[in-house]
Amino acid sequence: MGFSIRKFLILASAFLGSTGAQGEDWKLLEDSRTKGPPTLVKKIAQSGSNKVTLTLVEFSTNDFTLKVVDQGSSQDDLKYSNLRDAMEKNGCVAGLNGGFFGADFKALGAVYEDGKKIAPYYDSNRNGLASGVIWSGAGGIHIVRRQEFKGGAEVQQAIQTGPMLISNGAKVKGLSTSRPRPRSFVLTDWKGTWMIGTSSFVTLAELAEVLNSPQVFKNMKVNRAINLDGGRSTGFYLKQPNGKVIYRSEMSDVRNFLGIVPK
Repeated sequence: MGFSIRKFLILASAFLGSTGAQGEDWKLLEDSRTKGPPTLVKKIAQSGSNKVTLTLVEFSTNDFTLKVVDQGSSQDDLKYSNLRDAMEKNGCVAGLNGGFFGADFKALGAVYEDGKKIAPYYDSNRNGLASGVIWSGAGGIHIVRRQEFKGGAEVQQAIQTGPMLISNGAKVKGLSTSRPRPRSFVLTDWKGTWMIGTSSFVTLAELAEVLNSPQVFKNMKVNRAINLDGGRSTGFYLKQPNGKVIYRSEMSDVRNFLGIVPK
């Protein structure tokens, strides 16, 4: 059939490299941070032939909280032109694209903005895309599984999204090992330190491995992390304390954004 052992080995090697099957021995190649708050953190890590860049904004719940910014239900009449516009018009010092949405531009799961329910709770796993909720209120910021989210008057900001990447300090099992793409996510050590961030092209399983690696996160243990809508939706915005703006534009319209605002 013309299929040689050499071809098989080449294909097998490519497959292992793309799925993270080389293991979880991630090595930190670069770790830089600026003065904050909030603090810009950049990490570059490598495992075998796989390399990933994380761009993160670190903040404390003593100083900042979440802000959901919704675009409205019509893609033909967006409230904001892009992530930067949405962040700057809502007083956010940093932010990302938000949760998943359908071809009809409807959010795939619960969305709360300033205490108002914008989209209803989605009582289905939907391949993990609505398996968790990140929300904030008077009691702080929370990442919970969808079954644990009760809604109610205490919820000020919320986005139902997923899948969960890290739960109780351990990477979640069964995450996809295919379709590497840019990712956006939120994580916490559950001790008051939070990060929002984006990654270069990785699978969900690889991202969870990196976030769970004590070699990459030497000064904190990630307790919980959740995935946001990535791919072409991935965007990153930060206005640093010195006024310098870092903005990496999303490549398509998104339904909502997740920012952080000073308390």
